[in-house]
Amino acid sequence: GNAPTKIRTTKLSARILNTKSLCFYVGGRIERAQIPNKILGLPDDGFTGDVSINLIGINNDALRPVWTVKGDDALPTTILSVAAEGRYSI
Repeated sequence: GNAPTKIRTTKLSARILNTKSLCFYVGGRIERAQIPNKILGLPDDGFTGDVSINLIGINNDALRPVWTVKGDDALPTTILSVAAEGRYSI
């Protein structure tokens, strides 16, 4: 088969439910998704909808995950789906 040697992820999009914080670990750094500030109040359940982050960089190790979810915030996070956009080289 044809296994990719380089992966360039350009955008990660997530559909979230009642979420107050979401961070992706991509390319050796943590990228925080922009969630509307008004949801940080205690009585609010969190944001429901789509968020995305734009990325620059290349992953030269195609056996490693392109992204993972990481974060130290003790806030609720529910991810319904994630879509990754990008290119790869064989």
